[in-house]
This record gives sequence, C-alpha cells and structure tokens, in this order.
Amino acid sequence: MSFNLLQVADPVKEIVLSEPAAGMSIPETFMAGGWGYMAVITLALVCALFAAWKAPAWVKSIGKVVIAIGVLSFLRGVQDMAGCCAMTGTSMPFSVYCSGFKVALIAPVYSIIVYVIITIADIVRSPRI
Repeated sequence: MSFNLLQVADPVKEIVLSEPAAGMSIPETFMAGGWGYMAVITLALVCALFAAWKAPAWVKSIGKVVIAIGVLSFLRGVQDMAGCCAMTGTSMPFSVYCSGFKVALIAPVYSIIVYVIITIADIVRSPRI
C-alpha cells in the first residue's frame, strides 16, 4: 500500500496511477485494499458461514473479529499514508491525503459488508419465536 501511495505523492507522476478509480474491477479493488487484510476478512466470512452450520455460538464472535480486522487495516493504511507523506518532506496537496484515505477505507468497508452478511446468516440461523 505504501508503494502505491508513493506513486501518488510523487509530484512528477500523475495522481491517477494508484488512485482507486470508480470503475475498478473486484480483483483490482481487492488488491488495492491490501490483499493480506482482505484475504483474512474473506477467510473469516467463510469460517462464519461454516460456523453458522456447525457451531452457531461462534458466529457473533467471528463477526466482531471481522470488524476489528477492518479497523486495524484502516489504522495501518493511515499509518502508511502518513509515513509516505512525511518521507517527501514537502507540503502535500489535499488530493493526496484524500486518495490515501480512499485506499485506506477499502478494507474497512469490505469488513462492514462481511459483518452484515454474517449478521444476516446469524438471524436466518436463529430459532424462530
């Protein structure tokens, strides 16, 4: 992620090189969000769906872990962004900060979507009144 932000922070190169575009495909968005965090969140989704079938008591806990991973990925993304901006030593335009936050928010938004899916699976699994 810091490599992409360095391309954005370089005043000679175009900003659109690493900025997530509106028409990005799902694999491109997956990679831009940090493949490590995105893969762990996806693995947690698979585990939660399996747990809804075999171990229903674990589903809510796995959902909380997914949200925690999303927050952790956001904080690491902001830390990388701040480190890249600090390395340049000059004042950065506001668009660079916005593109950094845009990239840093991909994994947390994905974790919220996964949490909603896990919650729906838990509601469907729970006994009816």
